[in-house]
Amino acid sequence: KNAKAVGVVERLGWAVQCSDMPDWKIAGWVKTEAQAKGLSLSEEAVQILVQKAGVELSYLLGALEQLSLFLYPKKVVSADDVRNLPVPGLESDVFPFVDAVALRQIDKALKMMGQLQDGVDTGTLMLLYGRFRELLMIAVGRAKGWGQSQVGEQLGLNPYRLKILWDQSSQFTVSELKEGLKDLIHIQAGVVTGRLSKGVPEVLLELWVLKQGKRSSTVDHPSLSGRI
Repeated sequence: KNAKAVGVVERLGWAVQCSDMPDWKIAGWVKTEAQAKGLSLSEEAVQILVQKAGVELSYLLGALEQLSLFLYPKKVVSADDVRNLPVPGLESDVFPFVDAVALRQIDKALKMMGQLQDGVDTGTLMLLYGRFRELLMIAVGRAKGWGQSQVGEQLGLNPYRLKILWDQSSQFTVSELKEGLKDLIHIQAGVVTGRLSKGVPEVLLELWVLKQGKRSSTVDHPSLSGRI
């Protein structure tokens, strides 16, 4: 704010000066954001969440989102709930990676995949499988002519979670999601049984991600299962 350029801009019109939130304000901010999501966190739970996710506000918002999803329909969050939560913090971008795949943002997904702290492991594959399974259930509901509220009622999803999945499910056909799930099962089976040597799961998952960028209406895709 002391730079000469800032002074020039202010004299020409107006400017908004933004600064990082001081650490002493973060706990209160987390509590307010949690309440907006229908959650109640104790002081201890807030402190543990900040320790796990760091002070970056975007990571804290992601952590609160995960709390609302993983603990639903629970509203009061204990310190143990936060300790046991896999939080998308400074060392893990697995949840944004899953979102990027589900939105068919392939370039972004591949870049994030290369930055995963723990690489491609069983947990990553389980998260992808769980997401695509949910997307398939929603896509089937849409194919039956159900509206968003009816799908949420049938599947027992909270409205916030449903909105995210509803938008993502519109990116796929039912057949694409079925094929994606089948391929993920084969990759995960190879990892769990040890049939895939080191480095192979990453290559297969990259192929899988690339495949999600192609729409079945224009391209016929062979299954990846025959390659394992």
